[in-house]
Amino acid sequence: MAASKNVIEHTLVAWAFDAPAAPGRLDAALERVAAHYSPLLANPPVRNERRLGSSGVALWQRQDDRLRWPLWAEEGDVAIASTGVPTGWRSLVGELPAERAAIPLARALVDSPQRAAELNPPFVIAAVDSSAGTIALVNDFLGAGRLYELRFDGGVVWSNRLGALPLFAGQAPQPDERAWRIFAAAGWFLGDTTPIAGASKVGAARSVVIHDRLAGAEATYTIDDPREPLVTPRGGRLRRGKLLGASVEAAADRAAGLAAETAAAWSVPLAVALTGGRDSRVSAAAAVAAGIDATYNTGDQVPGELEAVERLIAAAPREMPHTVNRPVPESEPDDDLMDRAAAIHLVHDGMRNPQELRRQTVLPHSASLQPTLSGHGGELGHGFYYGRAAKLRRIEKAGETGPIAQLERNARGRHSAAVDQAYSEYLEACEATLGEGRAFGLAGPALLDWYYMAQRLPYRSGLGARSGRSSACVTPAFVRGAFDLRPKDRLDARLHRAVVARLVPEWDEVPFFSEDPDAMPAITRRRIWEREREAAVVDGLVAARGSWTELFDPATIDGMWREVRAGEGSADYEHVFDRIVWREAFTAHLERLGAGARAGA
Repeated sequence: MAASKNVIEHTLVAWAFDAPAAPGRLDAALERVAAHYSPLLANPPVRNERRLGSSGVALWQRQDDRLRWPLWAEEGDVAIASTGVPTGWRSLVGELPAERAAIPLARALVDSPQRAAELNPPFVIAAVDSSAGTIALVNDFLGAGRLYELRFDGGVVWSNRLGALPLFAGQAPQPDERAWRIFAAAGWFLGDTTPIAGASKVGAARSVVIHDRLAGAEATYTIDDPREPLVTPRGGRLRRGKLLGASVEAAADRAAGLAAETAAAWSVPLAVALTGGRDSRVSAAAAVAAGIDATYNTGDQVPGELEAVERLIAAAPREMPHTVNRPVPESEPDDDLMDRAAAIHLVHDGMRNPQELRRQTVLPHSASLQPTLSGHGGELGHGFYYGRAAKLRRIEKAGETGPIAQLERNARGRHSAAVDQAYSEYLEACEATLGEGRAFGLAGPALLDWYYMAQRLPYRSGLGARSGRSSACVTPAFVRGAFDLRPKDRLDARLHRAVVARLVPEWDEVPFFSEDPDAMPAITRRRIWEREREAAVVDGLVAARGSWTELFDPATIDGMWREVRAGEGSADYEHVFDRIVWREAFTAHLERLGAGARAGA
């Protein structure tokens, strides 16, 4: 079984007490966070902090001599903590090298926190101005950097790690039952929900400004949504062979800038994921156009894909060092399924895609992750929820109800295994998100692209699931270009084609590998019920009638499990059993968090 590289290495915590807290209380809170997450890394992280009267920021970061961008920097009254390299910094502070750009960026964000929306995801940043007694806490415009908050007796705490909230507050966490029901239907936690009661997501692109006063600290939140100018319909459109407007030029320039700034932030070559498909080609073209030092990596799992990549390399205007990752024969996993889930929860606190169960999370994490460019988020440019003409026509024919009907079909799949209340609450959350899109002027299938951006991309995709990963498909300019497309333009990946052609004209004639969905060969692997060691675990969970029975109909689950164990049923069923394992393992995770929260509280 392959090992997962989806590890978050850095932990940021910010706090605001209602009244000045005794130093011992704050020290104990920070130590609880450190003790719980210490098993993540083989070498202890370095902690830096800046305390004001009743508020402050702490950052635990893994030491990495290859990283030129200082995740923690301070100069006089100003300090900045970031969970990743905020590429796009040159648009805010000019042509400064990575080593010297952090403090000017902090000053820019202290003055105008909303300008964080000009940076490329994923990140969370805290910019401190001790002289003014303020902390600007900013989240990227997608929310992929992950920022959570919890109000507790005596104050508020924020972190990029969900579990850090109850640990800092010193209170035992409880499951959020409504959030888990939505999870049962969707496969992740929608809106501002999280699996822990009282803890919520801070909205994408939403800035929190903490004001430190003599009597205590208070927080204010931005009202304007900086995503509006990225998605509101405007006149420019991409036509066959023609460009109306500057969408492609801006997206291409920003893609090359992302590649250049990412390379400038590291002293080692970037790893660029390159498949024969659409999304990774945008980031690969950006790296080639920027002329950076990089290695290009391709998996040889799907017949024909490597050949498409080889055509790209042969046509490239410069040398592209290329590595092929050959498939490893699948073997029976040698670890326990519940132990694997526990390790994933320790890293992600339930907020990862449950399909992560297919890979081992090896802890403590010791290998140095190579900074990576990927194609995450490229689905914005090719209609994730309506990738074929027939599906698009069905949604359009249904009129106003088309988008919500498609989201319900996606949730129910071929099983409708969740309880009725789960689907009802899921659809309420979906309608709320679609309503936001309508307020921005979106309509019809384009609302599904908004839904993908607002809900699925930040948490279900792998964009923010590991340190050092970025994508040219989620820059503000690429997102703007994607929403300049008509739905039918997305079916032909018009934006991808135009951006790649502008960056590397030599690739314009190389077709995307997966252009014909009917010609795409099936990827086969053993399902959870076909791996006997894991099937035995699910056998026990189904029979035990645990917490999952509050999310799924037991009789339906029994029938589905009998079907697949008999060699029948649908591959779609695996998603349901993944979610059952996820929920049951989270019970033990809550107990672990609760024990940590009681220490020294």
